[in-house]
Amino acid sequence: MLRFLIFTTALISFSTGSFAAKKIEFGKLTQEEINMKYYPPDSSAQAVVLFDVGQDVIEISDLSVRTVRKKHTRIKIFGKGGIRWADQKIMHYKSEFIRSFKGATYNLDASGNVTKDFISKENIFNEKIVDELQYRTFSFPKVKEGSIIEFTYEITLVDGFKHFYNWQFQKPIPVIYSEYNFVYPTVSRHGMLNFNKNMKGYIESEIITNGIGDNKYIMRDIPAFNDVPYLSASENYAAKVEFVFSSIGFPATWENVLKALNENENFNKGMSRNYDIKTIIKTLCENKKSKEEKARAIYNYLKNNFNWNSEYGVLMTQSQKKTFDTKRGNISDINLLLVNLLQLAELKAEPVIGSTREHGFINPHVTPIIYNFNNVICKLTLDSCEVLLDATDKFLPFGYLHKECINGQYLVVGQKPSWTSTHLQNKYQEKIYASLSVDENGTFGGTIQEKKYGYAAVEARTLAANDKKENSLLKTREEALPDYEISNFSITNKDSLESHLGINYTLISNVKNNEIISINPLLLFGENENKFQRDERVYPINFNYPREIVYNGEIKI
Repeated sequence: MLRFLIFTTALISFSTGSFAAKKIEFGKLTQEEINMKYYPPDSSAQAVVLFDVGQDVIEISDLSVRTVRKKHTRIKIFGKGGIRWADQKIMHYKSEFIRSFKGATYNLDASGNVTKDFISKENIFNEKIVDELQYRTFSFPKVKEGSIIEFTYEITLVDGFKHFYNWQFQKPIPVIYSEYNFVYPTVSRHGMLNFNKNMKGYIESEIITNGIGDNKYIMRDIPAFNDVPYLSASENYAAKVEFVFSSIGFPATWENVLKALNENENFNKGMSRNYDIKTIIKTLCENKKSKEEKARAIYNYLKNNFNWNSEYGVLMTQSQKKTFDTKRGNISDINLLLVNLLQLAELKAEPVIGSTREHGFINPHVTPIIYNFNNVICKLTLDSCEVLLDATDKFLPFGYLHKECINGQYLVVGQKPSWTSTHLQNKYQEKIYASLSVDENGTFGGTIQEKKYGYAAVEARTLAANDKKENSLLKTREEALPDYEISNFSITNKDSLESHLGINYTLISNVKNNEIISINPLLLFGENENKFQRDERVYPINFNYPREIVYNGEIKI
């Protein structure tokens, strides 16, 4: 893990204040919580968070910088759909210690008495995510409709400052009460400790204290955050607060972010030339006259011969030589190698870092922090244009990005900070031609020709990637048209990424019912439902990329 700050100071003592504005004790249920049958503001909710209270405290001693997080959560289960909340996860670094963990399920017995069943050690597991990150997973026993579950813990990081501190108020179910307190010493031997605050979401919090060294925020009656169609990621819009370092060791400017990356051997080694691959570069670029032809040859070589392990990250996990020898690595390993090979071919290529959609947006106008980045791609400058490249997806044509990477602004790692947009002009494009007929007996059918371009072709090729008999593309059409018999199914240009993907087939059905012939001229190509059914939408609409669908139909009667 990339770290920028290690220092020692004399012991600093401070008062953290009370743990919560509400008087809360583990196991002390209220009669109101026990009797609650549903949540009145949202009677359809399958569960509700009764309270979610947390605190982050930074403690500095002569030998270490320590962060202690306390968290206490209680949830009421109403329906079967809420039982999934019996399985919980705590994401943390391996260097963090979880202690004082308690968890219990509360139910009413036949006599109306409250029973308590604690989580046993057999129901607590560790699950690796990537690198130093892991989950502590735990399952509550005997959870059913009407149960209350509760857990509390402390988690301690003892080897330095965490990269940032955040608290998410809004969850997929309603929250009655949420409180977060962030406490830190304001002075040290090295000067002031300063943090900047970022508020996200569309709900305002009550500010109990908002001063240097002590910040407490409360939200009440928070509606559930439900993913809606055409939303990039809940991480970008759910109500939350983040505190990030702005001084003392952590980069306070984008210039310092670039400096830290270029001085880190697990990033800058991507541009080293400590092993001979000039022969391969020479072979790839032989007889290639233009810069674009050379770039395409190198890009296709990496994309077709190297395998991405599905892991993201800004830093390389191994040397470039090992990546080259094993033909496998994370997104940084492969795309920094792409940068290196393009540079060896005397092309202008630079690494570009950003954040995937699920990881959240990068805002160039707030406090810089390296840990908000988790992705690396390549920026190639040709004579007349700039091209963004990602060599980890075998089905991406030259100049396309995986849809998970299309997420606002990315930072170009050059001599000076500059930003580039990942929202490119490449389209999702479909052209469909249907030649159909219907006779007096109600027999309806004909031929369909689908031509998929851009991201439509990428999605179709990805779906058919592991099919020896092209079953997936056929199956999706059979499921969409259960009353039709599909035959003569074929695919053209399956492996020609620079060409459109063609899908051709014949279909037939009997659409006569009680002397009435009813046909749907759009077949499976129209929208089956309105994606915007709510009276109000507060979140922006994001289609990933421009979409164009053209349908030409001819029906002979």
